Amino acid sequence: MQNLQNLLLSEISTVESYIDRLFHALIDMRQMGHLPELKDLCVRFEADLGNHFETKLLRDGFLNEKFMMITPTELRQKISSAIRLTTSFVSMAFHPKKTARFTVELINILYDFSYELHFLTVKKTNLEVQFPRGHLLDVTQGTESNLKISRFHLPLEVIEKFSMQRGSLSSIEWQRDRKYDQLLHQGHEAIYLKKYSEALDRFSKAMNYKETAEIINLIGWSHSLLGQVAEAKQCCLKAIEKDPSYGPPYNDLGTYLLGEGKFEEALKWFHLAKKSLNYQNREFPYINSGRAYMANREYEKALEEFSVALTLAPFHEELHQTIEKLKKSIESGTFLRETHLKAVKYDDLHPTN
Repeated sequence: MQNLQNLLLSEISTVESYIDRLFHALIDMRQMGHLPELKDLCVRFEADLGNHFETKLLRDGFLNEKFMMITPTELRQKISSAIRLTTSFVSMAFHPKKTARFTVELINILYDFSYELHFLTVKKTNLEVQFPRGHLLDVTQGTESNLKISRFHLPLEVIEKFSMQRGSLSSIEWQRDRKYDQLLHQGHEAIYLKKYSEALDRFSKAMNYKETAEIINLIGWSHSLLGQVAEAKQCCLKAIEKDPSYGPPYNDLGTYLLGEGKFEEALKWFHLAKKSLNYQNREFPYINSGRAYMANREYEKALEEFSVALTLAPFHEELHQTIEKLKKSIESGTFLRETHLKAVKYDDLHPTN
């Protein structure tokens, strides 16, 4: 039973962290709670959440059958309450099989909601949100668009199977993964609050649990925000060595070199970032290549790079504006080196997860 509890608690933590990152990106950072699509999604999800608890745990009529308008912030609070309640059930260890079924069904309801919320986040913003890292999740590619949003599902039979086993999926490993996710989230929160030393501390502690290319690169990013560019560059190289298929460190290293005026060297790293297999925001190296060409007064090449970036991030409004300004500048023959900076400033390249 202890192993089953650990599995369920870990999966609850994973989906909760994922939803929290999505809410933070879509609502807190961009103040987009007014979107009609988001309001409609919140109303539909509250109904699903309420129905799940009413039909599985509570007597009929305990909850209102008519769901009124609810704000994203209110829904966020209800989700937190539902997760806390479920965590309590799991911890009490009453009726293990029923508890497991109820918990897994709730987790999958949350993942269905997360899929739509992530789709809306990518569609309406230029933010990168880290996908969950659950080891037992089924992952499929969504078919609604070309935005490459994954859909996650936790199979009940997999939970039941691994709850009976020990070894590689022991409670110690699950706790390690859970702690890693918590520290990763805390680090991103610190970045958002501009507490860069605290972020570096959280990311460094997370690496004590799992040394991944992602966490190494995040440590480098924290160093760069503290003005420690040499350390940031070393972290990029270490992250590339750890996982050559992971794209962000190539892009970040090119960005640091571009800041030092090393245009040609920076372009080589941006080219490698474009070719990387694992990179969600593929527009970044194209944007940065455009920056390099702009700084070197090669405006036609810059326009080509920005145009490719726009095909990869069609909802990037500032990039639209930059391209229009650059086109007009080329046509008139009056080139302004600063016209692009608002669209692709460094802070925009690393949205909080």
